[in-house]
Amino acid sequence: MALQTKINNKGWQTVSAGSPAAVADNAMSAESDAVDYDNSTEGYPQARVRLDTTYAVAPLSDAVIVVYMQVRDIDGTTGHHTPQPDATYKPKPVGYIYPDAVTVAQYPATPAPIMIPKAKVRFYLENLSGQSLPAGWLLAIDPMGHGS
Repeated sequence: MALQTKINNKGWQTVSAGSPAAVADNAMSAESDAVDYDNSTEGYPQARVRLDTTYAVAPLSDAVIVVYMQVRDIDGTTGHHTPQPDATYKPKPVGYIYPDAVTVAQYPATPAPIMIPKAKVRFYLENLSGQSLPAGWLLAIDPMGHGS
């Protein structure tokens, strides 16, 4: 008998707090709009990341939203973090979201799961859509792991 495994999904969880500010084209989301996710207890090894937004002006057909992740409290100590992504420090992206070139509500997600550590993490977005990412966008996380 062959060993079979399946992916267990926890389900989409909106993790944005408040109403994030608009992100100009070719800009990073602000520290105040960074999205926190605590994976330190459950330790799901992967997750998909979804952006919920409605553009006022349609993004370009080759638009992309780059997802960066900052690991926080890396040794269990509050305040010990990896460097914060910003306009001058861009670590390796953890994923990409490809919005559709429309002005209706849309919910694009990373095509493949990203790896996330068993830690507190913070997500930042870089907007390369050709248009401003409107205020009020939300980020949702779908944690997943292997089960039997």
